Amino acid sequence: MALPISTGAFLGSVFGPIGSVIGSSLDESLKAFEQDKKQFIKNYIPELETHFDRYQQLCQSDDICIAAVGDFNHGKSSLLNALINQKDFFKTSDQRETTENQTYTDEENKIIWLDTPGLNADPSGSDDKKANQGAFIYSDILLFVHNLSTGELDNAEKEYLEDVVKNTPTVKKVLVLTKLDKFSQSQQQEEVINKIQEQIQGMPLDLFTVSADRYWKATEKNQPKFVELSQINELKQYLVEYANQLISERPQLRADLKVDLKEKLNHILLTVEEEIQQEKAKFNFNRQEFLTQLNKHLKAFN
Repeated sequence: MALPISTGAFLGSVFGPIGSVIGSSLDESLKAFEQDKKQFIKNYIPELETHFDRYQQLCQSDDICIAAVGDFNHGKSSLLNALINQKDFFKTSDQRETTENQTYTDEENKIIWLDTPGLNADPSGSDDKKANQGAFIYSDILLFVHNLSTGELDNAEKEYLEDVVKNTPTVKKVLVLTKLDKFSQSQQQEEVINKIQEQIQGMPLDLFTVSADRYWKATEKNQPKFVELSQINELKQYLVEYANQLISERPQLRADLKVDLKEKLNHILLTVEEEIQQEKAKFNFNRQEFLTQLNKHLKAFN
């Protein structure tokens, strides 16, 4: 049943977009929701947009997405190229090359490898938005890539990791320290790694240190021992095994996320209904007070 127009307008002014929806025809709202659920949620319940996008992603694909995110020039593309054993598939350069999310599909292992634009490199924020899609919507396994030769994590990186940990509870998170070969002294390297371990203490992160450059040089020279020292194959084996585990868990994850979305929607609905009742009570009280005062003044003219 539709609320009176004046009440609907009032609710819109009090509660914003959600109030406007409640104040309009319920049939029209449901019709809009069925026609374009994503746009409906984006317009009226923006706090659930990422959750809904994640659910849609899980419904659309059974492949496991392994996404790499991190600051510009920290070795994301080089790392992924080594992991897929395709040296030039993802663009690598000291210049800003990756401005869109790019994928490589591993049909054999049912894995989609996703390269994202570097964080904090685009003043417009467009690159960060696309990287966030990779981290918060598409990824089943998230590789946060940090250039070990730059030292410990900076504040922006640490805050991003904390945000990811907080908002992606079902995503496996791996901190990958790249450019392992750039240290001339192992003691200095160990000190930096220890500092980083202190920074991420308490976070559910697995930690790997790798060198894509060492991997390619050793591969080209057919030096298995140095390939092993690059630790690329160790990381890949870990990721593929975990991805295989996730494939079997995907139906349950999809069902759990659906239940979670329903609970969040019900909570919002109950909250809004309570606020509506409170505002109705205020309106009725003020209306009665107004009528009482009006009658009082009218009697003065008699």
